[in-house]
Formats: sequence, C-alpha cells, structure tokens
Amino acid sequence: MFPRIFVSPLEHTSRAPRAGEEDGVTYNFTQKSDIEGGISRREYIHYRQEKNSYFGLKIGTIDQIRKAGKIALIDLDMKDVALVKESMMVVKLIFVAPPSLPALDLRLKSLAIEPLPKIQARMITAKLELDAAHADEHIDKIVTNDNVEQCCNRIVYQLDGWYPDFNFHENDNEVEEGDA
Repeated sequence: MFPRIFVSPLEHTSRAPRAGEEDGVTYNFTQKSDIEGGISRREYIHYRQEKNSYFGLKIGTIDQIRKAGKIALIDLDMKDVALVKESMMVVKLIFVAPPSLPALDLRLKSLAIEPLPKIQARMITAKLELDAAHADEHIDKIVTNDNVEQCCNRIVYQLDGWYPDFNFHENDNEVEEGDA
C-alpha cells in the first residue's frame, strides 16, 4: 500500500543466508563482529539477538529512505520501542491492537495453523505488549484492528495528519474522515 510513500527497510543480520535468500534483497548479510561494532557505536535504531545471530536495522538505512523523500515502515515489538527512542531519531509509533484478547485468541485458534501451546505463548506475549502499549508514553497512536480495511483507513488518516505533504490520497486508496 502506498509504494510511492513507504519503504520497508532491510535489516542487517549475522545469520548465514538460507536457500533462495539474497544479500541486499532478503537481508543485508554481514559479520557478527560488524553488527556488534555497530551496536557499540549506536548505529542501529533497534537490534535483537536470536540464538547466535544478530538482526538489526541501521540508522543509516532509515536516513537513506528519508533522503529519498519516503517514510520507513518498520514492524517492531514493544521491547524495541525503547531502543528506537534511545536512538534519538524522530519517529511516529503506531500500535495496532486486537479488538480484544478473547477475539485474538478465537482468531488464532480458528486459523488452526499453530499448536495450542504456541497460541497460548502468543496470547501471553499479546497481553504483555498490549499492556505495555497502553502504558508507554512513546506510542503516538493505538489503532484497533477490528476490521483490516477500516484499520488501514484509520492509520492512513492519522499519517495524513502527521505528514500532509505526502498527499496520501493522490492515486492511491482514498480514505474518508468518517472511516478514521
């Protein structure tokens, strides 16, 4: 949605490429020591370690997107929010919330793509993240995903208020104020 406005930036990783993955397309593959050095120099807007590999998004990557006149669209966990704010980058954070925890639980179970223990673990994480989002003064907007199209319209309406120069309505999906 809105490819003339948004870019989904590539993370750097110290993990080895898997079959079919390409450097600069799937991830920016690099050495673990390079990422560790970048972390110590505060070059990452956020990072995480999974098993023995690092994953992270460089501030320079976001700067390149901004210089191109676009907005970086980043999917974050609540634990990443503090790192993003510590990076001192000016950002806007939108938390997309489920209509309710019982509705999320029902949806996950009805999809039947994960075993029950995994769904239970996801529900614990969802509760913690939802509580954290409501308590975190860094979250600029919480949008409830009770209907995907309406949720997207609410987000676009909010972004239009923050970034009026981007003209979200030009040649893209129209959003009316009543939908927001």
